[in-house]
Amino acid sequence: METDRDTLAHRLAGTARTRTYFLFHGRPPLTSPWTLLEQNPNHQHRFRTICTLYITMTASLSILYAVSGVLTAALVTLPDIKPGDSVTLPCKLLEDPPVEQLDVRWLLGEHLIIRLNRDQTIYSISYRNRTELPAGGAGRGDFSLTITHIQHGDSGVYRCVIFKEEQELKLAELQLSVEVPHYPSALFVKVGHEVVIPCFGRVDWMDSEAEFVQWKRGWTVLEWAQGSLYVDPKFTDRASLPKDRILQDNISLVLKNTRHEDQGLYMCFFRKGKDIRLAAQINLTVTDHMTRMEAGSGSSVLLPLHTLSPLIVRFLPDGGKDSVQVCEVEKEQMKCETALHTHCMVLKNHSLELRNLSMKDSGTFSFIMRETQRTVSVHFIHVLPAGNAVLHADSLTVLIIMVPILLLVLGFMLFVLMIVVKRRRRTCLTAEKGSEGHRLNDIDVTSSTLSRINNVQLANSII
Repeated sequence: METDRDTLAHRLAGTARTRTYFLFHGRPPLTSPWTLLEQNPNHQHRFRTICTLYITMTASLSILYAVSGVLTAALVTLPDIKPGDSVTLPCKLLEDPPVEQLDVRWLLGEHLIIRLNRDQTIYSISYRNRTELPAGGAGRGDFSLTITHIQHGDSGVYRCVIFKEEQELKLAELQLSVEVPHYPSALFVKVGHEVVIPCFGRVDWMDSEAEFVQWKRGWTVLEWAQGSLYVDPKFTDRASLPKDRILQDNISLVLKNTRHEDQGLYMCFFRKGKDIRLAAQINLTVTDHMTRMEAGSGSSVLLPLHTLSPLIVRFLPDGGKDSVQVCEVEKEQMKCETALHTHCMVLKNHSLELRNLSMKDSGTFSFIMRETQRTVSVHFIHVLPAGNAVLHADSLTVLIIMVPILLLVLGFMLFVLMIVVKRRRRTCLTAEKGSEGHRLNDIDVTSSTLSRINNVQLANSII
């Protein structure tokens, strides 16, 4: 069982921690050591050392608080952010600092993002035009950083620090995570067309030694290193890495005028800190023919072979990473080594017919020449559920029936409108003729009246 001294020492230590908590979090302590001593007057002489220690520690912390005016920053993890969104990273001082002594910096790792030094603001090239501090925030100690148009390379630990008398004091530390981009396992392009092979990563343009982006396909296709660009002679004037995209963390490879020999597995590398990382690997297929089609569940589709040479048929299901060989076709004969899709595949009129389609048939069928491994054709098939397919068919039928009916109704309405217009014209003409007749009658009456008046006046003059 604890003695009174041990109990009070434990409570005083807890109170000291509470006082420390108050200094860092701005809330008062729950108990006071003086209250404890008042409640235990018989033990005051035993605990002068403890009280002195407590007062000394409290005074030291208070002095630190008065000098720095900062909170001890613990790492805060923020929710994941989507590319293109905006986020505000909070950072505040408890006191209003003199503007002429300000030197506040936001850092991502060891890289400077933005620096507010007195009345000057310096931006990193990767954050220019998409970062801002609160208007007038320096005067009230608010250095919260707003980042707009979030990019993939914005992930990391952000630190808000202030420099006073050559000392770095951390005001805030936050972990920001940007959602990882989804890379397709395979891309398909028609020969002669342009394709963009996606890859995202942050390149440090402020440090020339860190400038490194590399695309390989067994050998180096393109490399950007320390300000110089190398392109393999086979890809001269066809492979590029636009710098304006690099500033947006987009290090995708652009291939123009694609050829069959461009087909293969492409790997994207970039430098992250001191390490060179593999960011993406994507298989590119270059084909002569490419078709996209939708079909209802239970229906059939025809996939043309486009060649008489022996073919290998491969299938990549939607959302899958690797394609599988389904069968081989040679001289109008089909040989299959797997049961996948064979129950519904038939050779017909130099085409491969897929019958009784189901949802699992949604994907990409590739026809590859067996001898040269050249891809002849690629067919993208999207199988709709049975209900959707019926609805689609019914809608098409209704549309076919309704168009003639609508045309007939429109013609009838035009006919009625023409009749109404003619009748109104006749009415208007009749009304105009009637008003003209009345006007002439009025003129005749007026003329006869004037004639009579003249005759009367003439008779009176004779008399």
